[in-house]
Amino acid sequence: MTQDLKNQQPNNPTTQKPSNPKMTGHPNKLFVGGLSANTDDDGLRQHFERFGELIDHVVIKHKVQSRSRCFGFVTYAKPEHADAAMAARPHTVDGTAVEVKRAGMYVFMHAVKGTAFETPDQGKARLLTHWEQLDYGVQFTSSRKFFTISPIILYFLASFYTKYDTTHFIINTASLLSVLIPKLPQLHGVRIFGINKY
Repeated sequence: MTQDLKNQQPNNPTTQKPSNPKMTGHPNKLFVGGLSANTDDDGLRQHFERFGELIDHVVIKHKVQSRSRCFGFVTYAKPEHADAAMAARPHTVDGTAVEVKRAGMYVFMHAVKGTAFETPDQGKARLLTHWEQLDYGVQFTSSRKFFTISPIILYFLASFYTKYDTTHFIINTASLLSVLIPKLPQLHGVRIFGINKY
């Protein structure tokens, strides 16, 4: 299949290209941010269908609580419809000012599916990244992750109790602490301890 895609060449040199050459996403798809928590799929559709035919519209929701995450996407049938919606900015949906921009694909990190410490009872957790598991809001298994590393910025209060010293103030403000939270299968709780890295 990959070889077939490589062999395909555009037959028409005048084929319309996305209006933004730097955009790497779908030219017909728009991101809508800052939605009201009360806006649903129908409310999103009613506002944006005035600019052209929609082939998809969705308000993104939390997977467990089914609450709106206050952003969504609309996909138009033609690029010019998306251009019309962009030209009509700013938009107000259900009385709330929203941010509308082209939906692009940006890779922030590469996450490996599954967990580092697999056990037979993990089930479908093996198919998810650690961040996808956290997004569900539930722990599929007690041994989903052996530990989680969370960087926390510490702002020390020493300067309030000692004579002001610029050097020590800057060093203390930038100190980072790694909090390791081991999650052992046989334990129902966690044990928290820290290691000062700087």
